[in-house]
Amino acid sequence: MSVVAADIKAAFPEFDLDATSADSGVAQNALITLKIAEAELQIDRSIFKDTGTADLAVKYKTAQLLASTPFGITAKLASKDGTTVYDSHLMNVARAASFGFRVP
Repeated sequence: MSVVAADIKAAFPEFDLDATSADSGVAQNALITLKIAEAELQIDRSIFKDTGTADLAVKYKTAQLLASTPFGITAKLASKDGTTVYDSHLMNVARAASFGFRVP
C-alpha cells in the first residue's frame, strides 16, 4: 500500500483544512502529495518488515515535512528550532524497525 493525501488527512486532521473552494482543496492535495513524494525519498522501505510500518513512517515523515511549511509554522506545528510534534513518533517507528518493539 502506498500513502495518499487522504491517508494523511485521516491520520492528521490538522492538515485537512476546511477548504472554502474546490481550488484550495486541489492545492492542498497537491502540497500533501508533493510532501508524500519527498517523504518516500527519505524513508528506506527495505528496513521495515511490513508495508504497514513503512507506510506509518512515511505518514509521520510527511506530517513532519508539512509542519515545516509556512502553514505548519503559522499553525505552531513546528518550533523555531525546526522540531515538530511528529519527530518523536517518527523516531519511535524507526527505532522499532531497527531494534524491535520494546516496553519502556
